[in-house]
Amino acid sequence: MADDTERVYTIPLGKVLLSPDNRRSMRAINMIREFARKHMKVQEIKIDQALSHEIWARGIRRPPRKVRVRMSKTEDGHVLVSPYSLGKEPAEPASPAVEEPGPEEATGGDAAEGGEPQPDAAVEAEAPGPGKPDAPKDAPKKPEPKKGTADPKAGKDAPKKPEPKKQK
Repeated sequence: MADDTERVYTIPLGKVLLSPDNRRSMRAINMIREFARKHMKVQEIKIDQALSHEIWARGIRRPPRKVRVRMSKTEDGHVLVSPYSLGKEPAEPASPAVEEPGPEEATGGDAAEGGEPQPDAAVEAEAPGPGKPDAPKDAPKKPEPKKGTADPKAGKDAPKKPEPKKQK
């Protein structure tokens, strides 16, 4: 039974919603302990800090509905419960992000990449600074609402609703 020292489980935490909302994450931690005691047959359970952060990440009121964990028995006789990960973290994101040119790329790029120095291209791609406006001056402006319409946002000239009569 070499596989008995480490197991991977998906723990359902849906019943945590039956608890009062100001105690849900605490109840989720207790449910993980109960699950580990039942399945690993050990009374002493230690929850990894990373798993605790995963449970508490959205606050005390909204813990996750289920959590994937790795439970492993240690030589000391207790069970360590940690978040499950395949260990295969993607080196780069799935969709390549647009990167800002670095200091050496802004001055012309690498000759090894086959690119010619283009100092003007870096100047054109600059974001507007504090002295530069965000939008061009000839951009169309939003039309202002007409006064005297039924729109409550129209201003002082908009008609008001009559106040209810007070009974004596």
